[in-house]
Amino acid sequence: MTNVLSKAKTLLLTLPFLLGFWGQAAFAETAREMPREAEAFIQVIADKTLTVLDDIRLTQEERDAQFHALLANGFEIDYMAKLVLGHNRRNATAEEMAGFQEVFPDYIISIYAKRLAKYGDERFYVTGSMPAGKKDLYVQSEVTRRGRDSFTALWRVRLINGELRIIDLKIAGISMLQTQRDEFTSRIHAVGMVGLIADMQQKTGPEAP
Repeated sequence: MTNVLSKAKTLLLTLPFLLGFWGQAAFAETAREMPREAEAFIQVIADKTLTVLDDIRLTQEERDAQFHALLANGFEIDYMAKLVLGHNRRNATAEEMAGFQEVFPDYIISIYAKRLAKYGDERFYVTGSMPAGKKDLYVQSEVTRRGRDSFTALWRVRLINGELRIIDLKIAGISMLQTQRDEFTSRIHAVGMVGLIADMQQKTGPEAP
């Protein structure tokens, strides 16, 4: 019952702001046509991330569940799964692809949640946006850190099926998606696709650190 209530609470926390952005995107064809909405979308994601981090009432399980819901509704996971495999998709069997696609959502959300969790004592401020390719926008945010230099984060936003979605995040100029792709390629060369999937399952299972 507790888990059911926790999941329901998480859905209620994320649903209102997502419905608002879906409505705004209904009449646009690309994210480049709606910079203000994309900037507001990212600011909401950042604000809600920090709210989860700062809420001392949450257990770690509740915090993880809210992170999972927030990132799952903000990132285009299926598209990211295709990109991180790159040319390795062509060499994978149907069974391997099914196994990868099953574990990837929890894996990538866990990775992003852990990295964003490091910024609990910092603040994100959206400062503008710029075109990224023919369809996307980079929404720029400044991350201020207590007693340390600030840095820039770029969120790549795309309009997919009428919804604003994040497809990549660059921190200090480094693409998290490209970094993940390089790591996967290296691991596939070392242990194969089956070995990569086993590694991912280990990192997202109940015994994961």
